[in-house]
Amino acid sequence: MAEEETPAPTYASVLKWLHDHKLYRTADSLLEEYDAAAEVEQLTSVVPVVPALSELHWQLNHRAAIIAIQCLPTAPYLLASDSAKNLKVWDISSGKLLSEDRTNNPFDGTILSIDSNPVHEDLILVGSMDNQHALLRFTASSDAPLELLHRWHIHQKYVVCIKWSPDGLRFATGSHDSTVTIFALNEERTDAEQLAQVQFGNAVECLLWKDNQTLVVSVREDASLVYLDTDTKERTLVSMSENGDPHVNFNCLSLTTSRDGHILVSTDMSLAYLFRPLLPIPTRRFNVESDKLSQPRAVFDKFDLLYLTSQDRTIRVFDVSTGAEIASLSGHNNVIRDVSIHPTLDLLASCSYDKTIRVYSRSAK
Repeated sequence: MAEEETPAPTYASVLKWLHDHKLYRTADSLLEEYDAAAEVEQLTSVVPVVPALSELHWQLNHRAAIIAIQCLPTAPYLLASDSAKNLKVWDISSGKLLSEDRTNNPFDGTILSIDSNPVHEDLILVGSMDNQHALLRFTASSDAPLELLHRWHIHQKYVVCIKWSPDGLRFATGSHDSTVTIFALNEERTDAEQLAQVQFGNAVECLLWKDNQTLVVSVREDASLVYLDTDTKERTLVSMSENGDPHVNFNCLSLTTSRDGHILVSTDMSLAYLFRPLLPIPTRRFNVESDKLSQPRAVFDKFDLLYLTSQDRTIRVFDVSTGAEIASLSGHNNVIRDVSIHPTLDLLASCSYDKTIRVYSRSAK
């Protein structure tokens, strides 16, 4: 009987083995060698110069501090929640307000998190300050564009993050009650079944689906990202500490993925780190202003330019391939609370406690 061939170790598996065995210096050397080779490859290829989304396209005004925004995947609409408990719908192709009816918000509390289904863009998830979350249906042609399909009161504290899986068939909610709840959408797309509720050791701050089965979870005062298999509930812990310490002096408050699957960790200590999935050593570090009271947010555009909010009320724009800051967007006069990219219209939206949404394009109107 022929012996089975042992697969050759991959770069990722070698790096993880080195880190698991606390050979950090060797891992750093390997990472530098890998990145140097990648940099040579980039320098020998033709890379077009792409302008940032930095030209003000619209300024949209609320009468209260704006908490969360979300662009729909293809339709030209943006949803925005504010501290007056409104959930407004904007047409960002025209700058017109489509709906500001208070009944758009199915809760008594302020909406803290919004996500649109990546496949069925009429389906919207919202999580609230009154510990609830809901599934809504969006219909642009209706007088009441947001219809409540189902509402859940499962969590005991704020629902601070809510995320659809990439295939749009599952979603997860994260709460300051230290739990994450997993749901599966029904065939009629009118309701969802609760699959599991998973307990963590502290408040859940943010969520990110790595794929349709694996959910990345960030927990306050935890040095590791948790990769949760939503089928088996198995957890894989990946340290965010560059030297393997069991503690870090920052909290991960936002998780964002680039087009090639890298994961950006935005922290409350004036740094954001770019990681390869399941690997503990960052490939890039980005400097912005943040502190323990900040709520950093970040998005990547279709060219993988990174837009990262800063506590100085600007949005810093970075070229991820070089790590260089290429632009800084100013104009808000209070804390920037959220950012969202419209992928088909190629627009960037930011919202702030200054009661405005600023919409940017790559060229002036």
